[in-house]
Amino acid sequence: MKKIILHAFLSLVALGCAAQTYTILGQGNSAIYYDSYILGLAIDGQGNIYAGCGNATHSFGFGFVEKWDGTTWSGLPLITDTAHCQDVWAVATDAANNVYVGGDFNDLGTGSLGGFYTSKWNGTTWTELENAGNPHFNNGSLLALTCSGTNVYATQFLDTFNGPTFYYVAKWDGANWTEPGASTTPLHVDSSILVLAHDNAGNIYAGGQFADSTGKKYIAKFNGSGWSNLGNLNVNANILSIATDAAGNVYAGGVFTDGASKTYVAKWDGNTWSDLGNSASVLGYGYLASVATDPAGNVYAAGYLRDNFGFFVAKWNGISWAKLYTDTVQFSLVATDAQGNVYGARQGIYITGQPAHGYVAKLNFAATGVEDIADNVLQVKLYPNPANDVLQILSDTKFETIEVYSALGQVVLKAEDSQTALNIAALTNGMYTAKLQTASGKTAVAKFCKE
Repeated sequence: MKKIILHAFLSLVALGCAAQTYTILGQGNSAIYYDSYILGLAIDGQGNIYAGCGNATHSFGFGFVEKWDGTTWSGLPLITDTAHCQDVWAVATDAANNVYVGGDFNDLGTGSLGGFYTSKWNGTTWTELENAGNPHFNNGSLLALTCSGTNVYATQFLDTFNGPTFYYVAKWDGANWTEPGASTTPLHVDSSILVLAHDNAGNIYAGGQFADSTGKKYIAKFNGSGWSNLGNLNVNANILSIATDAAGNVYAGGVFTDGASKTYVAKWDGNTWSDLGNSASVLGYGYLASVATDPAGNVYAAGYLRDNFGFFVAKWNGISWAKLYTDTVQFSLVATDAQGNVYGARQGIYITGQPAHGYVAKLNFAATGVEDIADNVLQVKLYPNPANDVLQILSDTKFETIEVYSALGQVVLKAEDSQTALNIAALTNGMYTAKLQTASGKTAVAKFCKE
């Protein structure tokens, strides 16, 4: 027989619910540009957000950068003329709040002449980063950028007529481009470098399509002197994103999967690589296009992440994973600012003859009552969320005991024996946490909102 116990002190709880999981910056689906897709996202020290975009209107399109100042979006001047300026793939900012972009644009109109370049926005004008010895990048799109101190690092594809063809990383020191590590241990790889990142110590990290001699993908680290294989990550597919935190940990995500073909966030703690918090059990089958950290050390993962309840962005708080469900919206990029706000970019789907609808939204992890928290083994979905009278319980696991905790940490409702629904009509409106336990003692935790 099912037993439900309602505790007398539940009237102590009277909190409002915030059900909106994300807030689009600007107005509707045309918040940035009606027919665009977003490929790069960066935030400066003042909280301004920069989105690198491509345009799907024309056969080739043209790339542009949009700026969010906290109130409105405004388009920066075109980097170059539309005939030679296509998608903006990479956006980065430095400590002085300058903005750097790279992508499929050049000033010569043809890649065969080596016309691809990195451009800098100082708040007023665009400037090409070039020097007499190496004015442009050779024969390839600039897919990744990162700024460490006063230096800018960019991907480079070198196509020589009398020597080997390889990819490497180039460094801009404010006056010249050079190849870091060229005289000691260079990074010369045979496939694209898709992502660059740096840590607080000034180390540079690179990942992408390139692999070691065994065919395994890895992350390369530049320590100021030479490049090395960081801990032999040795994953089975491309690395699309790298992030670091204040403690020096390195996180990676991409198309790579574990032995069960599930995607996961890989963490380097300075000694070994591991699956962060058994993320494969939470993220499931898909891929990670973006991994980010915030000042508090939380880790965020976005990309093609979907389960039976829809698309989601995942958050690791150091103890457990949370899922922020976004209905049918897929946020392919995630970024954080100095205050810990989290933003996601909906890339937009390019279908010939149809608008792409790319936009940026603030993800309401802190304010929402609809995030699901799973432990390392079990997962559960409580719906509808918010709910008025009855909360449905959806899980592959059979739970024998359910305890509901108020925001004050008090048990206000307890249900015994297996149940698929929970009557919460007597609860006061507010936020609650449900702890569900199996007969063997394993638990799952989920938050919900009573309205």
